[in-house]
Amino acid sequence: MSTESHDSSLEVLLTSTPRVLDTLAVALREGPLRQSVTRGLVENVVGAEVSRIYPPLAAAFSAGCPTGVLADMCEAFARVLKSKALQRDSTDLVLSGPDVPGVHVVDTATVARSLFREARSDVIVCSYVIFLDEEFFAELAQRHDSDLTLRVRLIVDVTHGRHDETEPMALAANRFRQRFIEMCWVGERVPELYHDPRGFSEKPETRGVMHAKVIIIDEAAALVTSANFTAAAQRRNIEAGVLFRDRHQVKRLRTYFEGLIARREVLVIS
Repeated sequence: MSTESHDSSLEVLLTSTPRVLDTLAVALREGPLRQSVTRGLVENVVGAEVSRIYPPLAAAFSAGCPTGVLADMCEAFARVLKSKALQRDSTDLVLSGPDVPGVHVVDTATVARSLFREARSDVIVCSYVIFLDEEFFAELAQRHDSDLTLRVRLIVDVTHGRHDETEPMALAANRFRQRFIEMCWVGERVPELYHDPRGFSEKPETRGVMHAKVIIIDEAAALVTSANFTAAAQRRNIEAGVLFRDRHQVKRLRTYFEGLIARREVLVIS
């Protein structure tokens, strides 16, 4: 008999814990619940949780659901709970600004530099504005010189640096590159620089800008923040962001920006 009709009632198992569900799965597959599901036997396995767990379990068993299938479902629910717990543990708020009692506040620059130190092979930095002193990128620039396998890519907007709206894209992009090298980057080996060309479109309806503020480290961590890469935003402004280490989500984010590069949605600044 199909177990689909019992899924909704069995979802109460998601209010339990992975440990209880794993124990219950073993009992259903090869222990005291393998042949019979009674309240007393279930209580011996789950203890105080019997009042919540026994009714849906007994209903499914009485309707013909094999205990092996129930064990599979318990294991599946346990995996879901473990995954959710892992995601909670791998996500943290990055709040910058005035102190508030009971809330941890740290300047975004400190978090960014710690991420740069973690990087093993790849760093992607995206920002609408980048205007920082050499200190911010200093350690990353030194590593970029000493480790030729380390790849650093920056995706930025250059329209805000135009002298006027008629200035050609190439001039504005080159000015950004020169200013970045002179004021922000101490290394000899310059990172790969890209910009969103849509801001230079002659048609207002097609104009757009690179407005995301993101740091992606390998496929290990990513910071998505409201803070531009300027001294004020990184050290003084009230800013909010999320640092996460869920590899699946980090990979999705990295794949998106690498896709923009591959499809030439953002162009090289050379």
